[in-house]
Amino acid sequence: MIGRNLLIRAVLCVLLIHESSAFTPSISSLAITSKKTNGKVITSLNVKKRGDLQSGYDTDQPYSSFLYSPKRKSRNKKREEKLQRLLEDENDDGYKVMMKKNYPLWKKMLLVPLKLGYRGTRMMFGGTIQPGNLILVRHGESEWNANKTFTGWADPDLSEQGVRETEHAARLLLAGGFDIDVVFTSRLKRAIRSTWIILGEMNQLYIPVFKSWRLNERMYGALTGLCKKETAEQLGAELVQR
Repeated sequence: MIGRNLLIRAVLCVLLIHESSAFTPSISSLAITSKKTNGKVITSLNVKKRGDLQSGYDTDQPYSSFLYSPKRKSRNKKREEKLQRLLEDENDDGYKVMMKKNYPLWKKMLLVPLKLGYRGTRMMFGGTIQPGNLILVRHGESEWNANKTFTGWADPDLSEQGVRETEHAARLLLAGGFDIDVVFTSRLKRAIRSTWIILGEMNQLYIPVFKSWRLNERMYGALTGLCKKETAEQLGAELVQR
C-alpha cells in the first residue's frame, strides 16, 4: 500500500510540475498530504501561488488587458472614424475617395514639387493632355415608360423593347470606336441593367462602375405611378408639362 501511494505521488508530481511549467508559472510550491480515513489512504495536493495566475486558462485578465490596451483602443477609434467617413452623405458613393486621395499634410507638401515636375515634363516632351470623351446614354425603355407612367424614383425593370434599345446603343458605341474607362450610373434598376448590357456587348465587364443616387431620375412626388395622359386630361397639359 505504501509503495502504491508513493507511485501515485510521484506521478501526480510529474504531471503537476509539467502543467505548472506550461500554463501556470506563478506556482511557487507544491505540498502533497495523505491521511487515513476509515481504513483508506486519501492523497491531496496543496498548491501555493504567488499572486493571481496569469494564464488565459485560469483568468481573463490578460485577454481583457489586450482588448482594452491603449494601442488597441487607438486602432479601434481610427477604424470607427474611417467607417464614419464612409457613411457620410458626401462620401457614400465613393467619388471623394476616387477623385481625391486623403494624404496627410506633410505628404501633400512633398508631392507638390513632384507633380509640378511631372506636368512640366509632360508639356515639354508629350504635349498637352487631351481631354477624354463624355458619353451620355439614357437607359432603355422601362416597363413604366411603355405605359406612359410617371416613374421618378420608382424602380421598374427594363422592358423587352428597352433591352433591345440598350443592345443597339452598345453596337453604336462599338462602331464609333469608343473605349470606355469608367462608368457612372444611378442606383435605379433600369440604369444599372442598361450598364450591364452595354458593357457586356462591348466585352468590357471589367470596367469600374460607380453608382450614385445623385444620378437618379427626378422625384415626381405624388405624380409617381400616375398615367401621364390621364393626368394631363384632369389637371391640364400645360401644368403637367411644367
